[in-house]
Amino acid sequence: MRCRRSWCGVQCPASVALGDGGCRQLAGVDFDELGISVCSVAGTNFAPYVTLLGERGLRLPVAVVTDGDPTDENTKRGETRIVELLTTVAQPAELAGQNAAQQLVMAADRGFFLGDHT
Repeated sequence: MRCRRSWCGVQCPASVALGDGGCRQLAGVDFDELGISVCSVAGTNFAPYVTLLGERGLRLPVAVVTDGDPTDENTKRGETRIVELLTTVAQPAELAGQNAAQQLVMAADRGFFLGDHT
């Protein structure tokens, strides 16, 4: 067994299978070989994992992939989720004056990604 060097959180077990197996089949990338753990958080509360494993905790590289979860009002609950997650790793001064679109770009730079659909 290899020591894990980075962590990618996803919402459900199906996403684990798609992430690891899909990358191996489509791109020839083997997460096991690279030491990347793809883990389901069985929901949308990524903050405790990012806090424990990320730059304020064990300092492992982390990534999060979450659903967009579109609503009838033409918004995405996932955008709110990602922006809230960003506050667990960014300093308040970094976020000051940033609108939601700018914060989503900042979140992607930190490894937090949003899907277009559920």
